[in-house]
Amino acid sequence: MEIPSGRMSPEQFEQAITTHETEHYKKVGDDWKCKKCDAGILQTTGHVSIHSKMFSGCTGGGEVQPVPLPYCPNCEGVPKNTSTCVHV
Repeated sequence: MEIPSGRMSPEQFEQAITTHETEHYKKVGDDWKCKKCDAGILQTTGHVSIHSKMFSGCTGGGEVQPVPLPYCPNCEGVPKNTSTCVHV
C-alpha cells in the first residue's frame, strides 16, 4: 500500500489505511496475509507531517509522526511513497 495522500484529516487518514487493510489483508492466527496471493504482510514506516487547517497547503512548521505502513511484498511491493501530511 502506498501511504494515503491528499489534504485529509487524521480521521480520514486512519480510515484510508483501515479500508485498504480490510479490502486486501486477512488475519490468519497471529499473522496477516494477503487475500489475493496469501503472502505474509510486511510493514515499513511511513511519515506524516501534521499541519494546521488554517494554511491552504502543506506549509508551516508541521510535526512529523512515524506511522506503520503495511504492504504485500508480492502484490504491492515495497511502498514508493511513504510520506504525506494531515491537517488538524
